Amino acid sequence: MSLLQQNKLVEARAAFERAVGLKSDYLPAIEQLVGLDLQENQAAPAVERVRKFMAQQPNVPEAGQLLAQALVAAKQPQLAEQELEKLVAARPLLDRPYLMLAQLYVETQRRDEALTRLNELLQKKPGETKALMLLAILHSEMGNPQKAAESYEALL
Repeated sequence: MSLLQQNKLVEARAAFERAVGLKSDYLPAIEQLVGLDLQENQAAPAVERVRKFMAQQPNVPEAGQLLAQALVAAKQPQLAEQELEKLVAARPLLDRPYLMLAQLYVETQRRDEALTRLNELLQKKPGETKALMLLAILHSEMGNPQKAAESYEALL
């Protein structure tokens, strides 16, 4: 059982810090540290940690996604959106940036833009489960049960 699973957060943080000390661009440890930062409502250090990594490794899409997550937690949704838009442009076949953008749009009451992003993803990857689920939920919330049903049926 890992230190995180044992809820030994101080010890887990120390272990991840040691790992980053040994290899400053070790993304799995950085992801865990960012997760701990965000869990402790420390978004600014999380953003800084990811930016430092991205300065060393600028072409790692997971880092851009992690930065967007930290930026949302830091209450900087516009910067998160910009980061995700860059990822969509650079890596159009990655699912997660589209899904994160759609979620960000939902959270900022921009449902039509969320629909657009989900439909773009589904054009590239028909049958993508998470996109269909989010699309169905979104249509349902927007009072369009027929389109919600179509999205749910596409999951079958």
